[in-house]
Amino acid sequence: MQCPSCNSLKNSVVDSRLTDHNLAIRRRRHCDSCGHRFTTFERLRTADLIVIKKDQTREQYDREKLERGIWKACEKRPVKKDQIEALISRLEEKWAANAETPTFQIGEDIMGGLKNLDPVAYIRFASVYRQFTDVESFERIIKNLLETAAQGPEAFPSRSELRVEDGPEREHQRGLSERKKEDAQPAPTEPIAVDL
Repeated sequence: MQCPSCNSLKNSVVDSRLTDHNLAIRRRRHCDSCGHRFTTFERLRTADLIVIKKDQTREQYDREKLERGIWKACEKRPVKKDQIEALISRLEEKWAANAETPTFQIGEDIMGGLKNLDPVAYIRFASVYRQFTDVESFERIIKNLLETAAQGPEAFPSRSELRVEDGPEREHQRGLSERKKEDAQPAPTEPIAVDL
């Protein structure tokens, strides 16, 4: 493996671990020439997967391109990196069953995964993937999302799965929760005298 700092091929593996639900190996490396440390990942080759685009042209599947698109939808959302990697890996296994997969299938599968992972990321991804051009498009997808939510809580992940780590965002959420509790409590009432 070539060092990204000095381009030397002389390096040694310091640590190896399984990652991405045992679908990849993370290797921590040390360059023997310059001392730079870097990380590499080894995963099952999906380069043989061909994607069929809308215009029927074909190109090789690019996991990084897909991951970048998903991360744009998940920006500033309580979604963790390993959740995204697990989603992509799970879907790659599904797509690998066929030598070629159409882009509409990839988009629909990603939307299905995001719908269960984070509803806001789902709407963001859908708006770009389906090329929303008007407010009615957003209304339709939100209506669909609300109908899914009405089917029961199993349609969405639990709060603990979407938990925001402690920090300023979490403190803000706690403050909002406490205000909601205060608003929900009835105001104290005084006895009213009634003449009969």
